[in-house]
Amino acid sequence: MSENSTPQANPQETLRKTAEALLRLMGFSQASVTLRQQAPDDLLTVAISMDEAGILIGEAGVNLRAFEHITKLVVRKLLVESPRFIVDVNNYRKEWLEGLREYAHEIAGRVAREQKELEMDPMSSYERRIIHTELTSRPDISTESVGEGFDRRVVVKPFI
Repeated sequence: MSENSTPQANPQETLRKTAEALLRLMGFSQASVTLRQQAPDDLLTVAISMDEAGILIGEAGVNLRAFEHITKLVVRKLLVESPRFIVDVNNYRKEWLEGLREYAHEIAGRVAREQKELEMDPMSSYERRIIHTELTSRPDISTESVGEGFDRRVVVKPFI
C-alpha cells in the first residue's frame, strides 16, 4: 500500500482492501477477506479465512488485536469517516465472544445465588459492552465498569 493511495468511494471496500494489503505485506498472500454484519447497528466484522491462523491470532489473541489496531490506524488515515469494525480470523473471535457471553451468564448466576458482587478480569471496551448488553435482561443483577485504561473491568452486583 503506497503513501499516495487514494481512498475508495466505498468505505467498506477500502476496509476490505486495506486488510488484504496488510495481510499480503505480512506474507499471508493466501488469506481471504470478507466483511459481514449481522444487523445494521452491529460492528462490521473483517472476516479473514486462512491456513496459518495460529500465527495471526497469536497467544490468547494478542497478534489478532495488534493486527486489528494497525488496520484501524491505516483505515482512519485513508477515510474521513472510518466504519467501526473488528477483525476475526477463522471465527476465532466469534467463538471467543460466544464463550464470553456464556461466562457472563455464569457469573450473573453466581452473583444472584451468593448475593455477593464479583469483579471480572480487565477487558476491552468492546468486550465490556458485550457483558453489559448480555446481562441487561437480568433484573436480579446490575453491572458497572470500574478502573482505568487497560485495567478497566466489569463488576457484576446483586440488585438490591
